[in-house]
Amino acid sequence: LMKSGKFDGLLMILSFIGSKVELSDSQIEQLQKIRNKLLDKSAPINADLTVLERKFRDQLIAPELDDKAMRSLRRQIGRDKDKLDALMTEHMIATSHVFTTEQRQKVRDLFMRMQAGPMGIKRPQEKKTTGD
Repeated sequence: LMKSGKFDGLLMILSFIGSKVELSDSQIEQLQKIRNKLLDKSAPINADLTVLERKFRDQLIAPELDDKAMRSLRRQIGRDKDKLDALMTEHMIATSHVFTTEQRQKVRDLFMRMQAGPMGIKRPQEKKTTGD
């Protein structure tokens, strides 16, 4: 599901959110530990996944096709992606526990604004009334 580039993107989003939600020093330290744990556990899986995907691509263009080997590689790739997905799930759950209820509400609002696109990121302006 996620390679390091996608992890980096998610971590950038979390960094953006952290800058918009007032975090205590303790919370920042907790989030850093959670992030490092994710990166430490995902790095070897990502490395293996890169090798497996290269081997699979090589098999696809080999002079002699080995269907059994290709299927085996795809199963291994699927297992690694499942491992990354499980790590990411645990990371998101652990991160959610760091935030207070109020902070989670702010995060929810930020996510909703981000999903709305560029217009959602800006706070809506109050309508100015003319003196009619």
